[in-house]
Amino acid sequence: MPHLHIRDGLVVPPFVLGLPNLNQGAKLVYAALCHIAKSAGQDHCAPGQKILSAMLGQSVRSIQNHLIELVRNGFITLSTGFPGDFAIYQLVVRPVVPAHQQQKCRPATPRRRA
Repeated sequence: MPHLHIRDGLVVPPFVLGLPNLNQGAKLVYAALCHIAKSAGQDHCAPGQKILSAMLGQSVRSIQNHLIELVRNGFITLSTGFPGDFAIYQLVVRPVVPAHQQQKCRPATPRRRA
């Protein structure tokens, strides 16, 4: 099991931040899954929903809803049916985000001094 204390903080990947189709809870769960997988040097992880719940301070039901949202939007795939009744969450490296769901960001323009 990877180290579960988050001393350096969770980092939400930049391509996820501006997506209006994912709520903030799902973005946080995705960041936690990325952190756990990266800590193990993998592109997948298998934390229990109770572990994610304790880690993020959310109810198990909220975690389940966020995981469903991540699967539905193509950010993770889910493999189940393993001994011990656990699931493996496979991170999708570059999920396809339709252009109409991407938030357009413009670089800041410096203010002119009068």
